[in-house]
Amino acid sequence: MQNRIVQIVQHMAPGGIESLARDLVVRLPGDNLLYSLEGEADDLVRRWSGIGAAADRLHGFGKQAGLVPKLVLRLAEEMRRVKPTAVFTHHVGPLLYGGLAARLAGVPVVVHVEHDVWHLQNTRRRGIVAAALHLVRPRLAAVSAAAADALGRATRMGAVHVPNGIDLTLFKPADRNAARRALGLPTAGLIVGCVGRLETVKGFDRAVEALRTMRSEVRLVIAGDGSQRGELVHLAARLGVSERVHFLGLRSDLPKIYPAFDVFCLPSRAEGLPLAVLEAQACNIPVAAFDVGAISEATCPASGLVVRRDDVPGMSAALSALLSAPPLRPPRMHVESRYDARTMFRRYEQLSHVEFH
Repeated sequence: MQNRIVQIVQHMAPGGIESLARDLVVRLPGDNLLYSLEGEADDLVRRWSGIGAAADRLHGFGKQAGLVPKLVLRLAEEMRRVKPTAVFTHHVGPLLYGGLAARLAGVPVVVHVEHDVWHLQNTRRRGIVAAALHLVRPRLAAVSAAAADALGRATRMGAVHVPNGIDLTLFKPADRNAARRALGLPTAGLIVGCVGRLETVKGFDRAVEALRTMRSEVRLVIAGDGSQRGELVHLAARLGVSERVHFLGLRSDLPKIYPAFDVFCLPSRAEGLPLAVLEAQACNIPVAAFDVGAISEATCPASGLVVRRDDVPGMSAALSALLSAPPLRPPRMHVESRYDARTMFRRYEQLSHVEFH
C-alpha cells in the first residue's frame, strides 16, 4: 500500500511549526496531505507564498474559535475517505482534534510532534496535553532535548528526540554586500537582523529597545509581518531610532536575506527550537538570543551568546560584543553536525512506519 501521511496544524501561516509540516508533506515519500484546522485553503495559500509545492495538498477546515466537537467527526470522515497510513499532529489543537479523529478512523499510526515547552508550564494546558496524549496514545517526537524532557515530566510518556533540521544546500554563506544591495540596504555600517512573525511572543520590541543603546552605525533589519508591526514602528519613533530600523515585510527568500546580516538576534519571550536560529548560523551569521525554550541547544557555543531571558541591556551588550569580534568558530559547523534536514526527514519517515523500533 502506498504511503499517505497527513500533517495537521492549527493554522497554516508562516511559522516554524507550519514550515516543518509543509516540508514533511513534500519531502516524505507518498501521496501526502496537509490539514489546517483553521482557515480555508485558497485564502491560506494566498496569504503565504512560501507554502510552495504543498499548496496543492492543503485542505482548510475553517474552524472557528472555541471548542468544536463536530470537527473531530468531520476529520474522521475525511480520513476514512483518504485512508492515510499515518497522521502527524503538531501542537495541542491538532492533537485533540486530529489525534482523536485518526483513532476513530482506524489510522494505523499517529505521531504527535512537540515543538516547544513553554505551554507545558501552564497547569491547565499541561493537564489538557496529558489527557489528550493518554486518549490518543500516539508515538511522541520532540524537536529538542528540552521539549522531550518537559514532555516526559508532564505526561510520564517517553518521546523520541528528532531535532529540527534545515536544508544546508539552501541556507549557506554568501556575499554580504551583494545581499545588502539586493535588499536596498546600505553596504556600510553594521546590521543586526531578526526574522519571524511580528507578534508579542517573538519580542521584537526588545530588539528595538536594545538598538537604542548601541552605537549609531548599527542598524536593525526585521523580516516578517504580523499584528505588532504598527506598534513596532511607533516604538522605534518614540525611542528615536526610526532611521536605523528597516522592515522588510513577509519574505519567502530568506536564504538571500540572512547573508546581509552581521549578527542575528532572537529576542523571543517563548520558543521551541526555532528554525531561524539554525538558518542564520548555516549562513555563518553568529547569534545572540534570549535563553528560552531550546535556544541553548540551538546556539553554537563557540560563536554565539545566550542571554538571560528578558535582560534587554544584556542583549544589547551581547550584540555589541558579537559585532566587535569575529566568532571563534564558523557557526555553520554547529548546524552541519546536528541539524541537517536529511537526517530529520529520515527519522520522521521511520516514525511513520507501522513497524517502528
